[in-house]
Amino acid sequence: NGILYNKNATALFVYPAGKTDSSYAIPNTVLSIGNKAFADCKYIGSINIPKSVYDIGPNAFYGASKLNSIVVDENNNMYSSKDGVLFDKNAALLMCYPAGKTGSYNVPQGVKTIRGGAFYGSAQLNAVNISSDVVTIGSGAFAGCTQLQSINIPSRIQSIGAWAFYKCTNLTEILIPSGVTRIENGAFYGCTNLKRISITGDIDSIGSWAFAACVALNDISLSEGIKSIGKWAFAGCKSLSALVLPSTITSIDEWTFYDCSALSSLVIPADVTNIKKQAFRGCSKLVDINIPDSVNTIEEKAFLGCINLNATLRDQIVKRFGLSVF
Repeated sequence: NGILYNKNATALFVYPAGKTDSSYAIPNTVLSIGNKAFADCKYIGSINIPKSVYDIGPNAFYGASKLNSIVVDENNNMYSSKDGVLFDKNAALLMCYPAGKTGSYNVPQGVKTIRGGAFYGSAQLNAVNISSDVVTIGSGAFAGCTQLQSINIPSRIQSIGAWAFYKCTNLTEILIPSGVTRIENGAFYGCTNLKRISITGDIDSIGSWAFAACVALNDISLSEGIKSIGKWAFAGCKSLSALVLPSTITSIDEWTFYDCSALSSLVIPADVTNIKKQAFRGCSKLVDINIPDSVNTIEEKAFLGCINLNATLRDQIVKRFGLSVF
């Protein structure tokens, strides 16, 4: 039937992406489903998993855009399904929400972890209600959910995984609750309609590229206690006109505010010692920025392209740090 197995048909390696069958029942000889076994299958709508399967690769259904139902035999000892969604046996780990499902989804009570990539590419998903039991959102969990308009982040979440909401281009507002301590790299990269972010809790760090290319972002409140903001974190946030940095920041990383072309003023906290290279490059509307006495280093081209910077301020910066910063 064109499907690649091992010799004894106990391992399913590849289901051809071009097969036009709308459903497939995995044979009960199969013990494992390989990583990306059903990757980019554009036609298959439903998959039945027998009780024999005990291992499913982490990206087994990656890019299967029409898949709307995964059904696991109730006698399977490792996995389970509910409403066509794949879980571990105890339904504490949400493993795969089929990318072809439509509408909204309520993550069931009892789920502790949303696996990395679990909702990847669910282009017709418009709203998610995450239950209060969830403590972990994995890397890329909702990446490419281009129609997702609303999602709640429960207070028990401690970390928002890398690229978790990558290019969720219809999200407009996010509230990050008090339990979250880390926003990982690229968490909201390319959320082009995201206008408002409220960070209320004890965030320790914001990763590189976390909010990069959020071109509509014009309102973000950063809580006190943030110690580090990664490189490129706000790069390309072209609508961001003002920002108050927490007093706990001690360094401004490379390219952090690159091409924030609407940014007109910024207060640098009193304990900042270093402004790294290209940090404010392309901030063409930046007029006023304070440089506290604590700053002992401004690296090359930190203010390149800041063509509207107050002339007196510019002269003061050049006098202290040299022409290389421009």
